[in-house]
Amino acid sequence: MSKFRNWLEEWFGIPVDDDHGSDSTITTPIVSERSSEFHVLRVQPTPNPNAFQFVINAPIISTGTKTFANVDEAKGDPLAEALFQIYGVENIYLKESFVTITKSETVGWHTVFEKIGETIEEKIHHYDALDEKEVAADKPETILDKFHKEDFQNCNVKEK
Repeated sequence: MSKFRNWLEEWFGIPVDDDHGSDSTITTPIVSERSSEFHVLRVQPTPNPNAFQFVINAPIISTGTKTFANVDEAKGDPLAEALFQIYGVENIYLKESFVTITKSETVGWHTVFEKIGETIEEKIHHYDALDEKEVAADKPETILDKFHKEDFQNCNVKEK
């Protein structure tokens, strides 16, 4: 049984298998076999019952956010691609030191909780490119960006 599963059992009362004794200590889940700088510290509910926040032990993004709304947006990102492989995952939102996962209403948390936690710990990495920078780079120049009040007098009627 994984440490993440043990931790879930301690915090959320998921039934413990009879083969495993009950340990009253709460442990930090570390699932990945390789030494990773990131692991899930705790899982928090959100106002949305279909979303949970997986709090990470260190910042994964310095500033800004990263959102993956579907499989197509996840292409090229190992964490997002792996999470969307889990049946029921609908949205992934990353900010500072947490990952928020929104699941489908047709899937219960008890069926995806452990797999999501293990996948996050296995695939998470630090993000340098942020949505705000990416959006700013892709954003077309607006008319207000082009406008200079000093040149207004010289503009033709159509430009005014």
